[in-house]
Amino acid sequence: MLKKLGNLLMKGLATVLPIGMTIYVVTWMVGTMDSVMHRLLSFLIGSENYHPGMGVLAGLVLLIIIGVIVNNYLVKRVIDLWEAWLTRIPLIKTVYSAFRDVEI
Repeated sequence: MLKKLGNLLMKGLATVLPIGMTIYVVTWMVGTMDSVMHRLLSFLIGSENYHPGMGVLAGLVLLIIIGVIVNNYLVKRVIDLWEAWLTRIPLIKTVYSAFRDVEI
């Protein structure tokens, strides 16, 4: 009986924990993006013209612009050279490769 309850508890944790962590990470990322971009936008357009959520929108636009730039062949070549150099350093190779594998 106790073993079955423990098993059910672990199944519940295995179901709820990824969902909870995903919600936490997305909330943290949106909050951080809004906070950082709020400072930049307040400087550029003034605090009186800033509205909540503009930081997230500006952050998404910035990420799209960076994606367009990275899509450029010349930039791809520079990034490939940088990655080749990074993968020659033992500890950095391990950490960088792990993060690189997460890429979508």
